[in-house]
Amino acid sequence: MKKFIISCIVFFVLVSFYPVTSAKGKTEEVNEDDIVIISEDYPERGTGSQTIVLPEDPMGSVGTRSLDYEERYKRTFYNITSEVLTATDVGGLTDNTFIIAVARGSIKSTIKTHEVSGTVTVSGSVTGGLKGFLETEYTGSLSGTYTYTIVRGSVYNGPSESSSSSYRSYYAAIAYDQYSTVTETFHVYEVYEFGIKTGEKTYYVGESLNSVLAPKGVEYSVDSPN
Repeated sequence: MKKFIISCIVFFVLVSFYPVTSAKGKTEEVNEDDIVIISEDYPERGTGSQTIVLPEDPMGSVGTRSLDYEERYKRTFYNITSEVLTATDVGGLTDNTFIIAVARGSIKSTIKTHEVSGTVTVSGSVTGGLKGFLETEYTGSLSGTYTYTIVRGSVYNGPSESSSSSYRSYYAAIAYDQYSTVTETFHVYEVYEFGIKTGEKTYYVGESLNSVLAPKGVEYSVDSPN
């Protein structure tokens, strides 16, 4: 996974307030201005294309089916032809998870593994095959779910000795970037004449423009007021 460290950048595009678990185990409303994003982690992307076999013939009986000629569905091919990142950090954070709290002037490491996860959202009407392709492409997982993991032993710093904050709480969450994605679809059929395979025939279905919300992992910190 690619991990990008961002020092002291406030995450302004979140909603004004949302609940997180404090170091004392209580649910508190956190103002977006108090949040500092410390890292972002992106899924390993797919190859931009995928070949799958759909459970049913996507085009029905496309060819002339007779005793001497038949077309049998074989596979479907999807390909991304264009992609534009249209917005970052859309819709706020989800699956907010408390990691650790560190006192002023201290350093602590996690004693267990933490995970947060998110899925892809595709706007508009898309077929199951295309939706599955986009989910796999933007999460790097056949399940369509991206999981960000904070491993046991990760080290975190508390506020500096000169800080007015008594401790700093760290959290993991899922954020979303928005892409405008153009895909093209092909269906491949095997051609049989007199019961003997003589070749293949490919049907170009066309292009599809979709808005895709893709998940990414983030870590952020919140300093105590005093």
